[in-house]
Amino acid sequence: MFDEEKELLENNENNESSEDESKKEDLEDLLMEKDKPLDEDELSDAVEKGEEYEESENTPMNSIVEAETAYDYRALKYVNMYVVRVKRKSQITSIIMMVLALAAGAYIGFFVTKYFYFGIILGVLGLWMLYNILTEERRIDKQLKKYFQTHKPLKNKFLVNDEKIRVIASTETKTHTADYPWAYVQSIDIIPEYVFLFVNGSTPLVFDTRSVAFTKGTIEEFNKILKEQASLKPCKYYDKKFFKNTNFDIEYPVTLEEPKEKEEDKNE
Repeated sequence: MFDEEKELLENNENNESSEDESKKEDLEDLLMEKDKPLDEDELSDAVEKGEEYEESENTPMNSIVEAETAYDYRALKYVNMYVVRVKRKSQITSIIMMVLALAAGAYIGFFVTKYFYFGIILGVLGLWMLYNILTEERRIDKQLKKYFQTHKPLKNKFLVNDEKIRVIASTETKTHTADYPWAYVQSIDIIPEYVFLFVNGSTPLVFDTRSVAFTKGTIEEFNKILKEQASLKPCKYYDKKFFKNTNFDIEYPVTLEEPKEKEEDKNE
């Protein structure tokens, strides 16, 4: 009798241990997926990592507007500079910190001679921040040009109606489709060249507003949808110049191409 009870308890402990181990592995897999870093081309990657949005590759959608955005040097330059300078206000913050560092360094250096070396450190820190402010755009240009030495620009297609935005993100080997209901758009930011729909923190969906980008509908119809949505969430129109270098002519490693067909599509 006691042997049977002992065996039963051991089996229960083994089952619980196995379940705990399985839960641990599932949790580790989930954390690894959540913590997976984005590439520099974070815009395309962010669409592919839209885990909270249901994939809808086979569900028809009655779109009002359809447009394509090439995630090339021009697009990434605009979105990066906008996020850094307008959205995050990095220059204003850096200037305030620089002035405080220089002022504190000068005060300590001249009036608190006991901490003279600390004043010098603050002064050097202020000058370093000034250098970063003056070279911010140059650094972003350098990073983007380095990125496009090994990556080609890709296209994202957007299907839009009054209820949602469907994103068809293309890579070299596959096409990923996801739906973004308008309710999940956190804010709408508009500049003359692009519309940024922020749906995932600081990573926006980028709409090219040039007429050539629209394959269905017009910019006027798109603006009408935006106007309706702007009454329900934060909306900002920014038409000031926020960077200097507008020369977007660079050489890409390969030309812009459509994604290759999936292997399963070929077999069919």
